[in-house]
Amino acid sequence: MATEIQRIINTTTNEFIKGEVNQLFRTRRLWAMINSRGLISYGHGGDKLDWKVRFKQGSLQGFQYGDTLTFSPVDRWVTAQLEYRGYAMVDQLHKIEKLKNRTSAGIVKYYSDLSKIMMDEFKEKLPEELYIDGNATGNTKRFHGIESFFGVSGASASAPIGTTSDTYAGLSTALGNKGGSWSGTWPGGKGDAHYDYFAPLVVDYTSAVAAASGGWSASTKTWPNTCEEALAFGFIKAKKLSKNHTLDVCILNEELFRQFANKQRDKEQITISRGDGSSGLVKLGFSDVFNFDGVDVTWEYGVPADAGYGLPLDQLEVCSMQDELIVADGPDYDIATKTDRFSLDMFGNFKVETVKGFVKFDSVT
Repeated sequence: MATEIQRIINTTTNEFIKGEVNQLFRTRRLWAMINSRGLISYGHGGDKLDWKVRFKQGSLQGFQYGDTLTFSPVDRWVTAQLEYRGYAMVDQLHKIEKLKNRTSAGIVKYYSDLSKIMMDEFKEKLPEELYIDGNATGNTKRFHGIESFFGVSGASASAPIGTTSDTYAGLSTALGNKGGSWSGTWPGGKGDAHYDYFAPLVVDYTSAVAAASGGWSASTKTWPNTCEEALAFGFIKAKKLSKNHTLDVCILNEELFRQFANKQRDKEQITISRGDGSSGLVKLGFSDVFNFDGVDVTWEYGVPADAGYGLPLDQLEVCSMQDELIVADGPDYDIATKTDRFSLDMFGNFKVETVKGFVKFDSVT
C-alpha cells in the first residue's frame, strides 16, 4: 500500500477546483431589519451629529374664577451630540503576485475580485459594531453601539433592575438627573416625565428582590427559571414608560435564546412559537423567532454573553457622511513598492435618538 501511495505521489497531480469555500460569514438579524426599514441615512456633515431631546412638560395647575396666572418660560429641550467615527479596511497586492495569479495556475483569482472580497468582508464585520460600547477604553474610534448607554452602577435593592448610570450623546442616563419626583419604585409607580426622560431599563434576571416586592417568583434566580417573568416585566414596563416607541424585537445571546426556546416547546401554542410580531424577521427569512407577549424574540451572533436587548427599531439609525455606506478607493498603484493598494472606508456613527424605551436583560446581581 505504501509503495502504491508513493507511486501515485510521484506520477499524479492534484485535481485543483477553481474558487473557494467561504466559511466566514455570520447571520446578521439586526442589520437586516435596519436595512429593510430604510434606517440608513447618507450625506451627513457638520462637526457632529446634533439633535434636540424634549425632556420636560409644562406643569398642570388647578384654576378657578378669581385666580391670577403667573407666567414663566418652560425649558423643555436638551441637546444630544455624537461625534463621527470611522472604519477602514486595506490590502495590497505586489506586482509579482498579480503576474503569478493571472494565469490558469491561479485557483482563486483574487486580484480581479479583491475589491468585492473586501467589500463583502467589510459588510460582514460592520453589523457587529452595533452592539459595542463606544465609550469604553479602546473603542473611541468605533460606533456608539447599544452598549454605550446601558452602563449600571449596580443592582437595585427594591426592584429587579440595574441602576442606570451612563452617558450617551452627552446626556446622563441616571434617574432624576434633571430633577423631578417619582412615587413608588421605578419602573413601577408614577412620576414626572423628566425624572426618567433619558433612562433605559436594565432588567436583572438574577435579582434577589422578593416576589412580594415585584421580584421573580422562581426560587432559583437563573435565566432558565426567570426568563419568562423577566421578559414580561421588561416588555410591559417599556410600553408603560415609553408610549411613542414600541418594542419591535428582543435579540438575545444564543445561549439565552436556547434556554428560553426550551421552555416554549412544551407549550405547543402557535401564537407563541410563530414569529408574527412587528420586527418583520419572518418575512426576512429568519425562522427561529418566538412571539412572546407581542414582541418577537430571537438571537444573534455578537450579542454579549448572558445578555439580550429589547429594541424599538424606529429609534435606530446608521448615519453615513458619504453618499454610500462603504466607499472603495483604488486600486492605487505605488511605483516605489510595485504594489496595488486597496482601501475601503466608512465615516459616520450609529445613532439612537432617545434611549428611553430600550431594555437590556442582564445578570446584574
